Amino acid sequence: MRCLGCLVFLNLVTTALFLTGENGSVCNVQISRMESRYVPYTETYKVRKWGLFHQTKTRTNYRIDQVRVWHYQTRCCDGYENRGDVCEPVCNPECVNGKCTRPNSCECDNGYSPIGQTQHACEPLCESNCTNGFCARPNQCSCNAGYELIEDKLYCLPVCVQDCANHNARCTEPNRCTCNSGYRQSDTDTDLPSCTPICEIPCVNGKCTKPNVCTCNHGYVMEEDIDLFACKPKCERICLNGKCTAPNVCTCDPGYQLNENGECEPNCTEPCVMGTCIAPDVCSCYPGYGLPDDSRYVCEAVCEKACVNGTCTAPDMCTCHDGYRVTGDDTMRHVCEPVCELPCEPRGHCAAPNTCNCIQGYRMIDMTAKENEVLDKDTIVSACEPVCDQNCANGTCTEPNVCTCNDGFTKGADDLCEPVCVSCRNGSCVAPNVCQCWEGFVRTEEYDCAPFCENGCENGECVAPNECVCHEGFESSGNNGDSTCVERVPTCTKVCKGYSVCVEDEKPCECSYGWTGSECNQSTLCILVMNPDDENLIGITIRNDTNNTLTNAKRYAPLCYRCNGTTNNESYCFAIDDSSIGCFVETVESSCYRGETDGEAFKMQSGMLGAVIVLIMAVVTIACFVIYRHRRKKMRLAIVQNVLQEAMANEYLISERDDDSSY
Repeated sequence: MRCLGCLVFLNLVTTALFLTGENGSVCNVQISRMESRYVPYTETYKVRKWGLFHQTKTRTNYRIDQVRVWHYQTRCCDGYENRGDVCEPVCNPECVNGKCTRPNSCECDNGYSPIGQTQHACEPLCESNCTNGFCARPNQCSCNAGYELIEDKLYCLPVCVQDCANHNARCTEPNRCTCNSGYRQSDTDTDLPSCTPICEIPCVNGKCTKPNVCTCNHGYVMEEDIDLFACKPKCERICLNGKCTAPNVCTCDPGYQLNENGECEPNCTEPCVMGTCIAPDVCSCYPGYGLPDDSRYVCEAVCEKACVNGTCTAPDMCTCHDGYRVTGDDTMRHVCEPVCELPCEPRGHCAAPNTCNCIQGYRMIDMTAKENEVLDKDTIVSACEPVCDQNCANGTCTEPNVCTCNDGFTKGADDLCEPVCVSCRNGSCVAPNVCQCWEGFVRTEEYDCAPFCENGCENGECVAPNECVCHEGFESSGNNGDSTCVERVPTCTKVCKGYSVCVEDEKPCECSYGWTGSECNQSTLCILVMNPDDENLIGITIRNDTNNTLTNAKRYAPLCYRCNGTTNNESYCFAIDDSSIGCFVETVESSCYRGETDGEAFKMQSGMLGAVIVLIMAVVTIACFVIYRHRRKKMRLAIVQNVLQEAMANEYLISERDDDSSY
């Protein structure tokens, strides 16, 4: 992991320096910690030049130094604690009916005073002495058991569960009533508030409601001129054929009885049916009804014609029996025909209530088998259904001995309806589009089944139950069903030339990215150094990811001549530093290619060493003039080359450090 310029916390040392705030509740603490930092330094290294010479160069590297950093932290002082981001004092024990104003110092609330010599508890103050209670809050008494406060909350009065006031008594002690004057306590239970008034003469059909005062019961009246203590019943209506013996109750004479209106009417031993009792045991029939010879109390309706499948329930009116109805013909109103809820036609006729006589080849629907079904009677054409000798499983008998398969089924070789599936590979079709997989197979798609391997067949393909075929580059780890596919480790011992790696001894060396040729020493890429604001970089992604192959290409690829329009959306561009961008350009297509690498250039010039020396001597004679004219141009080029190499070196060093740390 790269950590260029970042801070790493190593040690933490705390030194407390308490500084009291305005009220002494807030203090400051000084804390120090050790931080690790990358510090740049310059180091020298040698580079082989022209095969025989070495050139000494410098580059920037980094080392880790530790620095102590101090900062202040605010916290609550001793005796205070943080409550809602505010330092408040702490009292132990806590203040009772008071407020903690300083550590372990309480101040009583209004209406409270300290209890004795204690510093943490306060008691309430009341103006009265709270008789039958105690002072619970300032000027508010809390009564003892059996007492309650009055409105001023300063006095306690006894409480009686009994309602003394409504029982002519008063509450003198908790749950204790005392009768008023002119009243006395009931002898049944002296603890109950049962104070009754006293009358010298007992009241008849009334109650003694006040001392020596009788009140008649409901329905009774008093004859004041006769007796002030006796009440007689009252009837609003005159009792004909009887006497008033209770309020609005007449006691009838023999042979009569009270009706629902409270009147005495003649009584018949049995109720008169469709008639009226006009005298004791004498019935008179309604019009259209008459008494048969064998009955004195039941009057029956009279019909001119006898009812068929029905009963004469009213004069000249027949009521059909259950399951029958009238035909609708006025001349046949006395005849009732059977009713079938489901039509029997056209394959039969209704012979009895809900009973069809079906023609040959048909039978009536079994209604008992459909009791729990919701039948849509409008969709049933006839209650007579066709009969098929062979059971129509998964189908419907549409005509005698003719089966029609349901949706999702089709007739098989044995003329039976079998389910149909869109596809059911490695399984059996058990219902329409329902595929049941065979043993060793599992459902992978909506209809098909795939073989199942218990170990998952990673890096391979499960071709049969617990049978795995490994992908290319992998091999099985065993010969049983538990074997897995592991990566095949290639063996490679031969030495590859140039920028190439050995894959297998039997295969040729593979060139690294950006190199080609028989010895993988010919560069196919060059690095074009560009300004980040260059318009040719518009739409180009600047990448930070680098693998080993790209790292080698960035490290050894030559530079390109400055040219425009050579980059595209497929170019690999990367940041060299904050002011430069490097992009790979294919040397085969680019006219901006500068040259081969230093090693390749040495090979090309090794046979011409003598000529080069002569050429160098000739160049030296005019070097001063050339250097003077092109000094600024070469300085700019040298700066770019140095920045590129320094960035590559730094990235390589950090990458090696990250690789080492991973181990």
